[in-house]
Amino acid sequence: MRYFLVLMTLLTLLSCSSESIDPAPITDSPPMTGSEPITDPQERALIYYVSETGDNENDGLTIETAWRSVEPINNMEVQPNTTFMFKGTFESLVFGADDNGAVITSYKDTRAQLKGITILNTSNFIIKNIDIKQEGIKIENSLSDDTKISNFVISDVEVSNAWIGILMYSHHDTSGIADVTIDNVKVYDCTEGGIYSQGYFNKNKVGYSHSNIHISNSEVYNISGWDNKYSHSGNGIMLSDVQYSSIVDTKAYNNGSENTKCGGNVGIWYWDSKDVLIQGCESYNNKSLGCDGAGFDFDGGVVNGIMQYNYSHDNYGGGFLVGQFPGSRRMENITVRYNISVNDNITNGGSIYLFDYSGVNDSMQDIFIYNNTLVQDTRLTFKSLHNFSNDNVIVINNIFNGKLTNSDRVTFLSNHVGRVDFVNGYKLSLNSNLINAATNLDWEIGDRDFYGNPSLTGEFQDFGAFEFVDKT
Repeated sequence: MRYFLVLMTLLTLLSCSSESIDPAPITDSPPMTGSEPITDPQERALIYYVSETGDNENDGLTIETAWRSVEPINNMEVQPNTTFMFKGTFESLVFGADDNGAVITSYKDTRAQLKGITILNTSNFIIKNIDIKQEGIKIENSLSDDTKISNFVISDVEVSNAWIGILMYSHHDTSGIADVTIDNVKVYDCTEGGIYSQGYFNKNKVGYSHSNIHISNSEVYNISGWDNKYSHSGNGIMLSDVQYSSIVDTKAYNNGSENTKCGGNVGIWYWDSKDVLIQGCESYNNKSLGCDGAGFDFDGGVVNGIMQYNYSHDNYGGGFLVGQFPGSRRMENITVRYNISVNDNITNGGSIYLFDYSGVNDSMQDIFIYNNTLVQDTRLTFKSLHNFSNDNVIVINNIFNGKLTNSDRVTFLSNHVGRVDFVNGYKLSLNSNLINAATNLDWEIGDRDFYGNPSLTGEFQDFGAFEFVDKT
């Protein structure tokens, strides 16, 4: 009953869209809660134009009287309902606490480029239809006393050649950033990371710095990492210290090739977060010179997390990771279901990889891993290690098309271990003995399988991420 209630609550909060290896889409979109929505440029009362052919002695209020650079913007106090439109290539924009929100975009039918955008201790910004090259986008909160800055939309944007492509960062306790939508964004050719949220980490604190961060329809790739002797680098999307967050319909690939440190990197992951969802995503060809280079991960203190309908393949590390690092908060209520992993853990891990470095007994509770399809040639499809002594860890109804190793503290039952003759992208064939042969689970299992079929079509569930439907 506890599992059912938690899962239903989280899915209600984080209903999203999905698509990967031809699955049927989920049409709901993630809700945004908190402040009032910010308006589009057409509704803005004041529009300023900036063009390489302009003049900073102009008033900037028409195309004919455009400014030439970002200098007038960086020196003004931005009023509410202001739009800045650009044509050409420009230096960085910097907004502070005296600025009151703005839309940053390109002239109609053009694509401008800015060196970077920094937003410090202020709210209400839309960044759309523009490229950011070299310094990335940074939204920062240095305020104290549980203060949130809020309402940020980043859409139809490309960010490249930065240290971190998009960084959401806060300095103090539970002060942070709220209500962020990142949609249809590409982040690539960066060094340290792609899209990050970070806060003040303290395993004893109550609450989280950030809330309502939602990423969709985006790509993060060629994030190289570097020879950092103190921490991992080269992560695609790494969100931490956030509650109510989702990553959907998003790809992360070719990341981490120069990372030399263990503990990461991963294509798409959360750590120290609560009420989070990774759905309909693809993570592949992620590498590492150290450990990891994994596809997906719930790590270090995630509570109420769901990974579903994701496709992981050809990663150096494991496909789907769930685990704890030393000093993390307790991990609870994790669901990994209806995912597919193919040819992962090229150098380390397992297609599904459970680990516990916390050094504390029962640091993980209520971990449910079911109806996944894990395909390997000779490597491990499942691995759990490091004194994995935790409470209520259930692995059931999965297909392990390869080898596995298991801790005796993991409840491992009603799984298929062995070769399967798949058809049409890891579906079961008409005569498969895995159809109508798994265990019916007595908790909420979701409405559909990976491919959009109902999650139960016969008397019993099928093994793996595909539920057979007889269409003859």
